[in-house]
Amino acid sequence: MISTTITKKNFEMKMEDMKKEGFFIEYKEEKPFWKKRIDNLLKEYDLRAWGFSGELPEIVFLVGNVPHRFRIVDILYTDDVSEKYASAINTEFVYAFKCVPLIRQIEVKR
Repeated sequence: MISTTITKKNFEMKMEDMKKEGFFIEYKEEKPFWKKRIDNLLKEYDLRAWGFSGELPEIVFLVGNVPHRFRIVDILYTDDVSEKYASAINTEFVYAFKCVPLIRQIEVKR
């Protein structure tokens, strides 16, 4: 599992993305703090090196003092940042976590 703090405004923007797309992307700058955390995460969950066939870990967003949990379904290293979030990024490359709800709600027809 990995955790991060996020402002209420940014969390609400991500939830808007979730409503539109069914997922959202969390970007982390390529800085030593995040590189170390993500490298450790990838060692544990590296699909190619270890033949891992389960799910990727959860990510917890702390908004104020309220935790919100999501499932990471993909981790990318990229220079392609959504225009919506680009102004907050100060590095050329970023780590991008594609996140989905832990449990997808199934619509039941009656």
